[in-house]
Amino acid sequence: MYYETIKTYYRERNSNPNALKKAIAACQNQITLAPLTAKAFRKEWRGEPLPAHTGYKQLAIILEKQKQFHEALTLCKEALKAKWNGDWEKRIERLDKKLKKISKLNSGERNEITKKLA
Repeated sequence: MYYETIKTYYRERNSNPNALKKAIAACQNQITLAPLTAKAFRKEWRGEPLPAHTGYKQLAIILEKQKQFHEALTLCKEALKAKWNGDWEKRIERLDKKLKKISKLNSGERNEITKKLA
């Protein structure tokens, strides 16, 4: 149900002013259902790994594009911990690098401001 909604609205995000908001809401709704979905999946397909989770993946992409790196990192860690299939480790590593780079830049800016004030 949410899979199609997410894909459709995300695809229309540049042509429909409300599409991105609707895609985000659908991702969040699908994520809210994730624990129940995982439980049902594990009951039906014992021993099989969980499939990919569109809501987690698409929302992580959106957050990263919006430069909300902390939020994207938290979401990826949550998906990894819940054992949803995906490239979560790769995403986490990339987001960690971006956050470290930002931290270094911010540190450099503080040093420059301190030098100017001295």
